[in-house]
Amino acid sequence: MDIIVDVHSHFYPKAFVQKLQEIGTLNLQGNTAILTWEGRKSAAGIGIVNIEAKLKEIKRMDNRVYSILSVPNPWTYFIRDKKEEIEIAKKCNEEISSIMRSYPSYFGGFATLPLNDIEASMEEAERAIKELNLQGFVIGTGINGSTIADDKYKELLDLISRLGKPILLHPGTLKTGENEGVLSVIASFPFETTYVILKMIKNWRDGIKIIAPHGGGFIPYQLGRVNLLKEVFNYTEDKPWNIIKKGVYFDSVLYREEELSFLVGSVGKERVLFGTDHPFTVSNPSLMMNNVNKIDHEIRDYIMFKNALEIIKIHL
Repeated sequence: MDIIVDVHSHFYPKAFVQKLQEIGTLNLQGNTAILTWEGRKSAAGIGIVNIEAKLKEIKRMDNRVYSILSVPNPWTYFIRDKKEEIEIAKKCNEEISSIMRSYPSYFGGFATLPLNDIEASMEEAERAIKELNLQGFVIGTGINGSTIADDKYKELLDLISRLGKPILLHPGTLKTGENEGVLSVIASFPFETTYVILKMIKNWRDGIKIIAPHGGGFIPYQLGRVNLLKEVFNYTEDKPWNIIKKGVYFDSVLYREEELSFLVGSVGKERVLFGTDHPFTVSNPSLMMNNVNKIDHEIRDYIMFKNALEIIKIHL
């Protein structure tokens, strides 16, 4: 194995850093970035805004790691001026594309989309893949009270399906309570992921590929309950698990070996991708890597790189 693909690795491009600092959402304190938004709170290392610092940390982690960069919450959806949101989203994608060209052995990238303007999002989705050579998309769970599962995003999802690139469906913007603070990261995030994916399977589109972070919310651990959507409520045409396994994949951002083993046993080795959540303080890359390394070698290779190379179509 000469590569490890990290599908869950975050970075704020300069144009977005400026906007987040302007509104008081991002506060840099020494080598720590403090993020506060909508009554929620999280923290990250300086690599979240400094690509050279992030690269050093990745090399210390393991020189074989190839990190796919994605903009984390709160994304650009809070920007109500559509023209400004489009401009910042484009600059984010251009900077990540530039980083990929500068460090082709270490960084890939997912595009962010200005989802307050669907037509502009479709244009940017095509540009991101066809011109900027980005490898997929990061989409937040909440979009100003909507979700990507809502009917108004149907054409955008159809386009993403045709482009053949995955969506990292990341939690953080689907409001579940007031003043949750750090509890949002621990409790609300898994719920958000689960909720939006279950909304998506109602009208699932063949060809869509979703990466569900943090081990997939509670879906892998409650598949029997999830299947009640068909068996009891007739919410879906088929059992949810039969729909989910058409295009949902689960990252390995889990904190106990037992949890990772259960995930693999529940969804299968072909559906698990390596992730770290770097450089947020909740990330523990060494632990996460050690947990994968304790698994059978054949399964380990699927998680570490084989699945990502197949799903994301990375060419290194």
